[in-house]
Amino acid sequence: MGAAALPVRVAAASAAPIFSALAPLRLVPGQSLAVALWDLVTDSDTPASSLQVRAEAGGAMAGAAREGDSLRVTAGTQGDGWVRLLVADDVGNEAAIVWSAVVVAPP
Repeated sequence: MGAAALPVRVAAASAAPIFSALAPLRLVPGQSLAVALWDLVTDSDTPASSLQVRAEAGGAMAGAAREGDSLRVTAGTQGDGWVRLLVADDVGNEAAIVWSAVVVAPP
């Protein structure tokens, strides 16, 4: 029996996004805060500007949305809340986190 050549395709490994350790958000009602994406998440083979970010707010948080290379979060009423983030790189690797928040009375 003769030897046969088999085609082999080698694909480079791709890193998934990794979230930083996120301290709970502490805001007052109506306060809005922009946080640089690279302070929240890194991806060793994808620049922050190329990451796909989906954000959702709940509880006492009124909103969360990407604005350029930042994530803007906005507090609603006093109480506990959260921001859920789903980040994907350009090859489909994903990471998700729920960022806890508390909206406190103004000083």
